[in-house]
Amino acid sequence: MTPLIIAAAAAGLVLWSVVRSNNRFAAEHEAITNSWSNVETELRRRHDLVPRLVDEVRGYAAHERLTLDAVMLACAAAVGAEGLPATKVSAENQLVVGIRQLLAMSDAYPDLRATNHFVELQHQLAMTEKRIHASQRVYNSEVREFNRRVE
Repeated sequence: MTPLIIAAAAAGLVLWSVVRSNNRFAAEHEAITNSWSNVETELRRRHDLVPRLVDEVRGYAAHERLTLDAVMLACAAAVGAEGLPATKVSAENQLVVGIRQLLAMSDAYPDLRATNHFVELQHQLAMTEKRIHASQRVYNSEVREFNRRVE
């Protein structure tokens, strides 16, 4: 009778360990999904700011049409990018390049840089970029922890 109890206890311990491990994997996978959702939220915030920033610059630098159109196309491509996070990286990188060009171009227009609306949009964009980077760090940390656990 005692060997039967010991075998049942060992089987119960193994079963408990498997269930606990599976639950931890599920929780970590959910944390990854949640942290990527936070990144996407911040990216959408940036996507919403870019057209407003382009419109503000367009009022002062209408002859810079090619740069402004390129930024808007990059923004549209980033908004339309779907799928895994890795597939969105290229479109987001193009948008970042466009934003940098737009902000560099705005340096040539002191009147533009003096408007409160432009300054506020620039501040919102800077804060959004900080939140994007913070969200990406959390996401990368969650993925790294999950991968460590898988190994």
